[in-house]
Amino acid sequence: MADNITINYNGSDIFTALQRVQIGDPAGNNNGRMDPGEPAEITVFLKNIGGAGVLHIWATLFTIDPYLLVTDGTFDFGPFPVDATVCNSSDVFRVQASPSTPQGHVSDLSMEISDHAGYSETLSFSVITGQYDYLVWNPDSTPESGQLMDSILSDLGYLGHYGIEMPGIGLEYYRSLFVCTGFRPYTFFIDSFCLEKTRILNYINQGGRVYLEGNSPWCSGPYMYHAYDFSPVFGINPDYGSIIHTVLGQNGTMMAGMNFVQSLGDYAGDIVNSLGAAQVLFKEGTYGDNICVAYDAGTYKTIGAVFEIGSLVDGTGISTKRQYLQNVMTYFGVNAGAVEETPSIGPDPNVFQVYPNPFLDYVDIVLSGYIEVPGELMIYDVTGRTINTIKYTEVPTVVRWSGNDFSGVKVARGQYFVEVGGRNKLILKY
Repeated sequence: MADNITINYNGSDIFTALQRVQIGDPAGNNNGRMDPGEPAEITVFLKNIGGAGVLHIWATLFTIDPYLLVTDGTFDFGPFPVDATVCNSSDVFRVQASPSTPQGHVSDLSMEISDHAGYSETLSFSVITGQYDYLVWNPDSTPESGQLMDSILSDLGYLGHYGIEMPGIGLEYYRSLFVCTGFRPYTFFIDSFCLEKTRILNYINQGGRVYLEGNSPWCSGPYMYHAYDFSPVFGINPDYGSIIHTVLGQNGTMMAGMNFVQSLGDYAGDIVNSLGAAQVLFKEGTYGDNICVAYDAGTYKTIGAVFEIGSLVDGTGISTKRQYLQNVMTYFGVNAGAVEETPSIGPDPNVFQVYPNPFLDYVDIVLSGYIEVPGELMIYDVTGRTINTIKYTEVPTVVRWSGNDFSGVKVARGQYFVEVGGRNKLILKY
């Protein structure tokens, strides 16, 4: 690491960090997000992490997005001393989404902060209107199943995201969630204390649609490896002992007539028996064990499977992974083509900002919001090569990169990327 890279801001100037942004829609359908044609409220939380305070600051919010109108974009924050956190909850910013806004559209907003003494700074963040069709979260070390799901769903006309980490944005922005936990020796265990478990359960309890596959969530994971037991909310009564050869769809269900061979050879899996109103979708063909269950709880819908979609071999007729996933989306009530396509989720606006950007001598990277601490920030060039890394030990903090590589040599002008926790942002060096 180059000697002139500093971790914390120790200067004598004011330095404002955007800690988080809250969206509310009490004048709309009050579902906690902004939908097309709906008014919304924006609350921002700022912290002075610099070396000086100011007597008075105010803010002006603006956007050039054609689908979003700022109807009330000014706020007087008052005094802003060092280490102070302020917010505009007493008089929120107000915006209005156009009725023609595509579902899942991302709008960029800028907020100019200033005072009477000449201090001025512009912070940026993004808001989402509506929902995406799906999120595929594939945390296990074999991404084939999740990547295949994403590819098929996209080809079917659904628009969403794939990732090995959960995104910074809320799961409520997705109509459906697919979780791939894998199989031994590549199993990912969602334990009882991890944030992802809480986010999944909250999503389910708020009316979500969740497809969860793998061995770890049902019997062997919770009882042998202390993984969280998702069985009750999926309408499942788990047991040990299935050896999976073939996967047979059951008559009277959405998967009737489907017949798959799985490509992993004989492997041991849990048994998932149905509870109450839950319905067995697939049985193992040789031993007749239950290996996939659908549950319509009224307020939410789930499907829990022991096998991986990625391990299934397409057969004849309707016995294809493509038809399988189409049946799942139909059951979840998700129609294709309702979401605006975007290339990626992009950075979580509550995680970091970079400025000045473009830069000449240095760029400051402000880390805030929910980030794992301690952690490491990585700088890449356009080829994906790592040219520098910077460790940080607290949040919020400011990391200054002076445009040097690992050896301290200035890199050439051009485009670079900074990544924190799987999220990235473009940096332009002049």
